[in-house]
Amino acid sequence: MAMLLITFVVCVMFGVLLMKGVQLHRQIDENERIRQELNLEIEAEHARTEEIGALKEYMQTEDYIRQAAKDRLGLVEEGEIVFRPAD
Repeated sequence: MAMLLITFVVCVMFGVLLMKGVQLHRQIDENERIRQELNLEIEAEHARTEEIGALKEYMQTEDYIRQAAKDRLGLVEEGEIVFRPAD
């Protein structure tokens, strides 16, 4: 009888450990999926940072300043002809 009880307890413990192992593998898979998503977000943010840096450099050039003055302030350079729509 004692041997049967010990066998039963060992089987129950084995079953519990097996179920816990399956749960842990699922959690590992989920964590790996999240890690991959975060790495993609990090790559996207690095690319965005590079774009912002390039824009920052461009905004410090004479070409940008001239174009901004034309767009925002109506700058007309010497020799340019400006056409305005009729009202």
